[in-house]
Amino acid sequence: MLARPVAMTGMLGAAVGVPYAIHNPPQDWPDWSSPPAASAPADPAAAPAPVATAPPEVPGPQYPTAGAYGSPMPLEGGGFYPVEQVLRMDVTKDWVYRNWPRKSTGLAEPGLFGVRVPLVTGTGMNDLAGSLSYYFNATGQVDKIRFRGTTADTNRVIALAQRQYGLAWQPPRTPGEQLLQSREGGKVVGQLRTFPEPVLWNTKPHGSYGVDLEFNRPGSGHYVTNDTPKLQVPPDTTAAAAAPAEAAKAEKPPAPAATSPQLQNAKRPDFRWPN
Repeated sequence: MLARPVAMTGMLGAAVGVPYAIHNPPQDWPDWSSPPAASAPADPAAAPAPVATAPPEVPGPQYPTAGAYGSPMPLEGGGFYPVEQVLRMDVTKDWVYRNWPRKSTGLAEPGLFGVRVPLVTGTGMNDLAGSLSYYFNATGQVDKIRFRGTTADTNRVIALAQRQYGLAWQPPRTPGEQLLQSREGGKVVGQLRTFPEPVLWNTKPHGSYGVDLEFNRPGSGHYVTNDTPKLQVPPDTTAAAAAPAEAAKAEKPPAPAATSPQLQNAKRPDFRWPN
């Protein structure tokens, strides 16, 4: 019977204390009585510029002089490069060496020094991914640029080839091919080929089209070489092996006629075979 009076007393205290606490809050309580002030619209010009973060350090082999060869960039490259900034002939070997920590040198091209690097221009559908090769002449100028890779949308690279290198549309040589060329004295100095990949995946749209691109500096004496695939037909070994046998057969003298008594009797006009 004591629980009910105690509960009634607690409810009476709450009814008195809660309104008092609301109307007489402590000094450190927030003021909820007035509506919040409307926030001013953000000024894009006053917003701080995004701070570029340095690429993570890639640990390398540990040896006494390892610190002299450390690189802050990943092994594959220094990031994304807009296609307009890399498909140029005014770059130098030093520029290539600074921007890519991994490169292949000494490519097979007579009279030119080649440097090949991995290239990813971004993550958009019209970006490129593949290998880019620069070929430098003896004076350090780029005489040739080659790119082999893939994309999901060919419009961007086609527009660049037309605008920057003057390539024009040509009749396709195979179904599904897009072909653009520029010529010098009847020879092809620039060429861009795009073609659907043999296998297309919905989960890998960036690999929908193959891209085969080559630019040569006009007047450099270097041109595009289109290697037409040829069907390799093996020699007919059966006919070659049968030829000596046929020759030996032709040289073999005919067998002498049989002179058995039975055959001689068969030549007689009155000869009859036994029944």
